[in-house]
Amino acid sequence: MAENTIPGLVLDTRLAYRVGSPLLPTLPLNTIWGLHKESPRLYSMIPGIKLILKEHEVLVEYMDIVRRFHRGEQPQGRGLTLLVLSDVTIESQRQNCVRSVQAIKELLIREELDIALEIIDGGAEKGLMSYPITTSQRDIIAAWKPFQATVLEKIAARAWISIDVLHRSLRETDTPQSPTIVISAADADDEAWWNDILPTLFREAPSNFSVELVFQNSIFSTRGQGEPKPTKADGQRVLSSCITGAAYERHVQMGSSIGRTGQDGTGTLGAHIILKEKESGRRVELGLSNHHVLCDEETVEQVCAAEDWLSPRHELVKQNCLHVVTPSDQDHNILLAKTRNDITDTVRSIRAMSQDPSQSGYLDATTKQCNDARDLIIKAQSATRTLGTVYASSGWRTVENEQYDEDKVRQWSTVRDESSDKIRPLGKDPEETMAKMIGDDKLLQWAVDWSLVQIASPRVLLPTVPTVSTAVQLSTNSIASQWAILDPEKSYPVAKIGRTTGWTTGKINAVASILQLRHDRSSVVPVDLRHRFGRPILSYGILASGERDFLAPGDSGSAILLDKPQEQGDDSTSCIVGLGFASNRATLVSYMMPMELVVADIEKVTGGQVLKPTYSGKAAGDV
Repeated sequence: MAENTIPGLVLDTRLAYRVGSPLLPTLPLNTIWGLHKESPRLYSMIPGIKLILKEHEVLVEYMDIVRRFHRGEQPQGRGLTLLVLSDVTIESQRQNCVRSVQAIKELLIREELDIALEIIDGGAEKGLMSYPITTSQRDIIAAWKPFQATVLEKIAARAWISIDVLHRSLRETDTPQSPTIVISAADADDEAWWNDILPTLFREAPSNFSVELVFQNSIFSTRGQGEPKPTKADGQRVLSSCITGAAYERHVQMGSSIGRTGQDGTGTLGAHIILKEKESGRRVELGLSNHHVLCDEETVEQVCAAEDWLSPRHELVKQNCLHVVTPSDQDHNILLAKTRNDITDTVRSIRAMSQDPSQSGYLDATTKQCNDARDLIIKAQSATRTLGTVYASSGWRTVENEQYDEDKVRQWSTVRDESSDKIRPLGKDPEETMAKMIGDDKLLQWAVDWSLVQIASPRVLLPTVPTVSTAVQLSTNSIASQWAILDPEKSYPVAKIGRTTGWTTGKINAVASILQLRHDRSSVVPVDLRHRFGRPILSYGILASGERDFLAPGDSGSAILLDKPQEQGDDSTSCIVGLGFASNRATLVSYMMPMELVVADIEKVTGGQVLKPTYSGKAAGDV
């Protein structure tokens, strides 16, 4: 905190690129702009406030009366904020901002206006940019390994969601410098973070490392049971990018919308799997997605009470109880509603054109547009949307990755068995140590979150890659017939096609992410995950190319493909390296589990043998 001359005034100078008063909520924040009508008195003071900023030589890019709030929070729960976008990174400018905050707050207090004041660098208003650690940055990877255990122990008592080691910058044009340990937490506004934990981590972190805390309370990238339904804007965005009449064709492509019959949740159909059953020798055609996409909480409770996963021998499977459709019920209903609205608007336009001779040239095209929309409704309502039934599902479990050398695993996944007394919440007993929470082996494990759909006639799941975008190196119609092993200390170029965002490209981070999903407030996560998926787990992090998410809500279940064309004889093939299951909007990091674990766990749960895709060896990472 900076010194100030106003009794009782609290200045927020915790971040180099933001100053304000009082203590501001932790970034990132959503913003509702243009609320001057909610405080006419403050609005009338804007000219005077601009003069104060000018006197203190503060560069003002934009200023507005807004409401700032966390994603998932009711905006009405936050008061008004006078938000000023500036450039706070220059030292002289930052000091000018601090002095102007003091002067403006003195004015607001004198006028008895309870308004928060925030001056933030324009590049940080929505959150910082994230970039991956690359294979060549061995010094960063080596420095993080021994410090990981310290971080885990220091934050053990907090409601953290994820730990990622990244490069961070204010703007896309900035050159990322030192690595940053980015911690996402649902309780990021708690003073224990800022007064104790973060200062300690800053002092003990490896040289040149920075530490950043961001707010996040859910990283699941699907709209699961009980979660908010999509807004009209969400529906239009999804339909314009993915859901079209092609979704109702007999042949189904990877990246298609998928969901359980009668459920609100929507995810992505990731890949084509051929499994040979052990007892019968039968070859089964299957589609791959996530457990949390296709198995709701009620199903989880039934399954976990018996065996922690859903096998082909379970009664729910044998009786074909868990029906799956594509497109999902949610997307199907959105398409019908939007298309009906389009028809209403188009009919209104046709009537207007019929009365205006100058518009006659557009009449035929508009009439065709209306007829096409009516045909789409007929097609959607008459099509067979049934894809099949759930064949097997992983449940919420963690597993070891036997492909990795044990010594290497211990280097980057060991935690210490130390007391948490120093960071226990005030007035509460100390929580169990991180090591005890994880288990006797004291090694972090990997999440498994997969589900298989047995394809039912007349639907056919194609193993080929759909038409790719120009940014993707893969070949259209190449066959996703291989899978490969990744090195968790290397970076790889990858691509995926998902229900929401279509094709996206990115790079796998060369430092594995750590997730703690027992604090995830998404309703797709069972409440008691302490001894299963809720323990800290390892995951691969993926950073998208450009300013967008690699995975977005609804993309869960996407197959992650190595974005390098491969040739095998005369046939072009593509290689699957992982299965996407979550996304962190606060850091723009998406998460996947390695494909070798998915394949091994499928064979364990089903007792069968995965024939397709086939193992192609270790993937070559970036230099």
